[in-house]
Amino acid sequence: MTQFRIPFLALVALVATAMLGVSAMQPEEPININTATAEELTELPRIGDVTAARIVEWREENGPFASTEELMNVQGIGERVYERIRPHVTVGDADRRGSPGALSEAA
Repeated sequence: MTQFRIPFLALVALVATAMLGVSAMQPEEPININTATAEELTELPRIGDVTAARIVEWREENGPFASTEELMNVQGIGERVYERIRPHVTVGDADRRGSPGALSEAA
């Protein structure tokens, strides 16, 4: 029985270390996807160099993102990836365009 305990504990330690590494990769403040560089975008969970470059390319070709949901128009970002990064991204002032207070702010 003790011969299985050591590999199991090693596996638990490995998983715990991996989980800490993933959470450490999340940005402290939301990243504005309309102004972020590709390097800054790689701070997002599940976003590597290639996808970050695609986000910047999409933005340059189509103009600023009107909402964070538009990230799903970028190749490599589906619903699952979007749900992971959604709490960590913003589009700046464009986030408030559709909010109820948006009209009173403009007036």
